[in-house]
Amino acid sequence: MKINKYIFLAFVSNAAFLFAQTEVKEYKGVKPVVQEEAIENENVPFAVVDEVPQFEVCKHLTGKDGKNCFEQEMNKHIRNRIQYPEEAIEADIQGRVIVNFVINKNGEIENIVTKGPVNGELLEQEAIRILRLLPKFKPATQRGKNVNVSYIIPINFVLPKDTETEE
Repeated sequence: MKINKYIFLAFVSNAAFLFAQTEVKEYKGVKPVVQEEAIENENVPFAVVDEVPQFEVCKHLTGKDGKNCFEQEMNKHIRNRIQYPEEAIEADIQGRVIVNFVINKNGEIENIVTKGPVNGELLEQEAIRILRLLPKFKPATQRGKNVNVSYIIPINFVLPKDTETEE
């Protein structure tokens, strides 16, 4: 008797599922033990989750449309709330802040981690402030169950260039 089961393994930072394609067969009368579910860790990466978390305005969308709506709304949220820290402007601090966070099974933001430019603590604090203002989401799902999803987004802080007019 032949038993075919497939388990997929993907190695991604903060990956929630490990996947490897395996064919399992009975060997000399010994029946194999097959794990029905993929090995779950704490967080599923945004890129591999079945259905991404959703803002209220996107909750009716699924698949690629849902993902696009999520990303557009996330960018809009950041654009509408960003306030360049005055002290950072005075100190001529600019750069990219990479923000990694989790949208948990309840649709809430947690575990915000930032990595910014040298002397960019003020920029990192602003990025955290913006993310703490995110609304509650419709949770992401994997195989029909709500799951924690990790998401990474860069936030660019760029000072305007001085434009002097010559007379």
